Amino acid sequence: MNSLLTWYRARPQREQRVLLIGAIVIPLILIAFGLVNLQLRVTSAETRLSQRRQDLAWLQVAAPQLVAENQRSGRVSGEKESLLLTADRVARETGIVLIASEPAGNGTLRVRAERAPFDTLVLCLGQLAQRYGVRIDSASIDATDADGLINATLVLRER
Repeated sequence: MNSLLTWYRARPQREQRVLLIGAIVIPLILIAFGLVNLQLRVTSAETRLSQRRQDLAWLQVAAPQLVAENQRSGRVSGEKESLLLTADRVARETGIVLIASEPAGNGTLRVRAERAPFDTLVLCLGQLAQRYGVRIDSASIDATDADGLINATLVLRER
């Protein structure tokens, strides 16, 4: 530290002033850029949250209609689709690719999705629960190196 102070004092008066102003202004500029970046991220997150709330409100209103339409269109004959087929179909409809699906015993189904968008997986699971009465017995969710993408292993059960 003393060598830096000695070096600073050895500079001409004008250069000392420039160094002092730079030592004050540069951190302030960095802080300002950091705060602007943080504000942009907060605004973006608030926008996404608002959109998700609107989507949720719409889904809550539309859920009874969707259930009624599903009952009219798909299984009029009274046949019940297997959990495996239901999970696979809903996953494809929502854009989730199931890497593996296998019966796990006691009427449960183990499914695996890799690099799946978290929000889309939640939408898929919500549809399975609301439209088909499927519940999650257990879930293992791991982060990936990409933002918003996860690896998930789920054990599903019909109610």
